[in-house]
Amino acid sequence: MFTKSLAITSKKDALPGRGASAPRAGRSLFVINANTGLLVGNAGGGACSGTGCYDAGDVSNGRKNAIQADVTAAGDLGGNVVTRAYVGDIDGRYWRFSLTSAGAITALQLVDTAQPIYSSSALLQIGTTDRYLFFGTGSDLLSASTPGGGSTGAGTAFKFYSVKDNASSGTVSFTRDLSPKVISTALLTNGERPTSSPTVAGDIVFFTTTVDGTTESCTDALTRLYAFTYLGTAAYDTSGNGHIDTGESPIVATTAGRGSAPFIVDQHLFMGTTSATGAGVTVFGDSEDFNNGVGQVGVRILSWREIR
Repeated sequence: MFTKSLAITSKKDALPGRGASAPRAGRSLFVINANTGLLVGNAGGGACSGTGCYDAGDVSNGRKNAIQADVTAAGDLGGNVVTRAYVGDIDGRYWRFSLTSAGAITALQLVDTAQPIYSSSALLQIGTTDRYLFFGTGSDLLSASTPGGGSTGAGTAFKFYSVKDNASSGTVSFTRDLSPKVISTALLTNGERPTSSPTVAGDIVFFTTTVDGTTESCTDALTRLYAFTYLGTAAYDTSGNGHIDTGESPIVATTAGRGSAPFIVDQHLFMGTTSATGAGVTVFGDSEDFNNGVGQVGVRILSWREIR
């Protein structure tokens, strides 16, 4: 049980033997006392030791590990305290950290994706016990030459993941391969990569990616907006036949430029984009259905328009 007087953060430790000004890599998760600002069990700071911290370590894979994203916090259904925190690391491991009221951390690796995880995850609770986490591997902010910054070939593309927390282990519920990159020394980036963290509305998961060109071009990148059910099927009728069947695409929109994370409010989904022609906001939902009560976050995409 995680009381309101505690908070969790990743701490950036200096590289061993390199001094305080050396590059830093925050691969440790720390619990802090929100009343005092001191680390629980590590009041003097420094390396991770004792209660209140966990060092994720570093796998020998050509990438220096770090916990890059903010953690996703969760508690028991109907509870008012945080008992778990979820996050991935750059080594590609996705973690669940169980927390006690004393600040102790117990770590469990739910899945090893073998690909870097840079963004936070989204959480969806189904019923009283089933908990699903959604996240992507890779990032559109990295150059193609960065270790783990690009992937090529069948089976090695970056992916969108759904992982079910089974209490004692994790199960991959589904994955979606993104378009792989093409090897080219002339291209800084190419292929399809996650833009940001996913967003959950009702039982639908929204996720944006950036698609860079595979040849040298002055054209904009494209943003793809995906919509999945929590089981991995397409959430909407994209074929226009009046019902959702197995042939539907989870890609519900494509816009020019780089998109932001989807933002849900008032039964509408908003997504910002930046491109060579400027910035804009794309709105999805029923154009005549606004001003709903707080908590009505289910989104039905009946139309969409781009505002510039």
